[in-house]
Amino acid sequence: MLYVSCYYQFISSLLITRCLQIEPDHQLPNTVFLKQRLLYNMNRLESYSVQNKENFLNKYLLISAEYECYVKHDPWTAISLYEQSIQHATANKFINDRAIAHERYSQCVSMRSVNFSFFMLQASFCDYQEWGAKRKTAQMLKKNIELGQLSNNRSTDPIIPDLSTSSQSSSTLDLQGLIRTSQIISTTIDMNALLFNVIKVIMETAGATNGCVIIDDKIEAMCDFNGEISTMCNLPIDKWRGGSKDIIRRVMETKQDLLLGNATMELESDPYVKKHLCKSILCMPILHQNDLRGCLYMNNDLMTDCFKPDNVKVLSILTSQLYGKYFESRMKGMEQLAQVQKKKAEQEEAHRLKQEEFIDRICHEIRNPIQGIVGNCEAMKDVIATISNHPNQVKQLLNSVNCIMICGQYQRVVTDDVLTLSKLELNKIVLDQVPVRISHIISNAIDMNRSESMRKKIDLKCEFNRIQEDTIVVMDGNRLTTVLMNLLTNAIKFTNQGEVCLTCTLHVDNNLEITIRDTGCGMEQSEMITLFNRFSQATQRIYSEYGGSGLGLFISKAIIDLMGGTISVTSDKGVGTEFKILVKVTMASFEQQQSIQNVKVEMPVRRVIDKLKVLVVEDNKINQRVVVRMLEKCACECKVADNGLQGLNIYKEGSFDLVVMDVSMPLMDGYTSSREIRKWEALQKKEKVYIVGLSGNVRDEHREAGLDSGMDDFMSKPIGQKEIDALVTKVLLYYSNGRSK
Repeated sequence: MLYVSCYYQFISSLLITRCLQIEPDHQLPNTVFLKQRLLYNMNRLESYSVQNKENFLNKYLLISAEYECYVKHDPWTAISLYEQSIQHATANKFINDRAIAHERYSQCVSMRSVNFSFFMLQASFCDYQEWGAKRKTAQMLKKNIELGQLSNNRSTDPIIPDLSTSSQSSSTLDLQGLIRTSQIISTTIDMNALLFNVIKVIMETAGATNGCVIIDDKIEAMCDFNGEISTMCNLPIDKWRGGSKDIIRRVMETKQDLLLGNATMELESDPYVKKHLCKSILCMPILHQNDLRGCLYMNNDLMTDCFKPDNVKVLSILTSQLYGKYFESRMKGMEQLAQVQKKKAEQEEAHRLKQEEFIDRICHEIRNPIQGIVGNCEAMKDVIATISNHPNQVKQLLNSVNCIMICGQYQRVVTDDVLTLSKLELNKIVLDQVPVRISHIISNAIDMNRSESMRKKIDLKCEFNRIQEDTIVVMDGNRLTTVLMNLLTNAIKFTNQGEVCLTCTLHVDNNLEITIRDTGCGMEQSEMITLFNRFSQATQRIYSEYGGSGLGLFISKAIIDLMGGTISVTSDKGVGTEFKILVKVTMASFEQQQSIQNVKVEMPVRRVIDKLKVLVVEDNKINQRVVVRMLEKCACECKVADNGLQGLNIYKEGSFDLVVMDVSMPLMDGYTSSREIRKWEALQKKEKVYIVGLSGNVRDEHREAGLDSGMDDFMSKPIGQKEIDALVTKVLLYYSNGRSK
């Protein structure tokens, strides 16, 4: 019953595809029904082929080929399926199915290659003869009388006949070579093996002593005079020594076949022909869908008139098939390469995210204890300063506290450098082009280094040329400040006496030039070679004596490069060093100048708050106490919460003017807690509280995430009394000026 059902599905499917071949109109109602029925039959045949591959797979493959040809109109996929069906039918000795497959294959390619279609029809005729289908063969002979020429010349093996049989006619030889080569092309997956086998069969069939296959202006396969075959050569035509390059160029230019029976006589002027006394030459273009894709070249240096016109017809079909398979293989290779590259990119992105997460976590863990160190040291200094009974002990204690604070501040600098380096490597730094006052940037950098220069009794100078108080340019002021801080810190560190002078000049071509000159120890030429390298310092002695991570100058150069500028250094040992920055800037427009100059002061719409009520949400107990202590110095009333969930509940029950919200906490993080606070305020129609985020992560995306969650401001750890004082002042102004941030 299974075989009967399968055969019914098979025959009905052939009838359907025949109807679709005659009436291919997609819009006809009958056509839609036929396609649906064909799909149903294919599904049934597929299930039968799974149950019994030997009996039914060739039938399923044949109907699939018909579907691709007449429904999806994809002849190349159809050709591959026809050939697979023929192979399975041959392997399992279904001569009748093979005959049908050859016949349907012939009809599929009839509009594309008349010669190849006729060859498939000849194969079908021989199969029907062997099967004993006399009425069918009589009908085929009536339509094509030329098929009768094969009646007595058919080999026992219809697919791969013995090519050495001398009694076969040239047309039979062409047919057998064609079938053999078509089989190789359709069944071989590896491109190297495909080219090897195809050129071998072509050379044998055509009787060539040497030749080559050229695809896309490169020799991909060649056979030399000793019969040795090389494939995947990727050899330029000019470097090949096995044939006439002039003939190849002429054929590829004209797209016309060139057949020479006695090349020495017919083409005396060709250097290669003259040198090697070539007898027969066949050179023909490889055309695929009427486009030139390459060239097939063959020599026979032993015989004249070796190549026949029939060879040309057969080889044109074979080379077109070969390129089709070559193109298909190349596309698959490109797809595989794209998949490999995509997977590699995904792995690199995953590694980048993991690396970024690791750095953020480490920096957060470093910044938390630094917050405790700095905050407690400030508190200790305040307490020690009130003790006057033992001045010597007080001095020793103050020195110890200062040392601890310096260590904490240095640790913060290193942490910031690591984060900046991570951003540079991941291309995460984006310049923030905003209007800024050059004089303010320079003055602020000088002021931040003033105390250290005074401690070392060094004169810290600042000079301006063509820069006024109201000179406003468009640039990333924060990044420039980072560079200036690195250079000024180094200049003061390496100078024990004399001065450090910063000169800022705005040239007429809008080039901003900044020089930082010191009278320090200086450097020799050899010490400056690796100065801007990562983790590099001038000498090991410098590191031993002065310390440092070796990242400051590397980061400074990277930032200046990002700005499109240059940074250079000149130095004399024992005299001093000068760093020069040159950056092209854009002068601010009138509107941009107005935006930075016009500061609106709104009238108060709410009472002035004398004492802020603050909720500190922080999971680290030490940092809790430090922040609360600093806030209480500013006359604030504080309550604390150990996590975001507890902070949310306390906020709902109380009344607060400020929430200091840590970001990374258990149970509920600061982002979520801030969002929930804003939701509750909106639901209760309650006035919004000022929320400031506090985090050890200082990347821009963390700050943006905080502001997106409803926070009003964002601060990075560690923070000291100065930052708390500034925050309290800002919040008081925020409320007194009508909540205008």
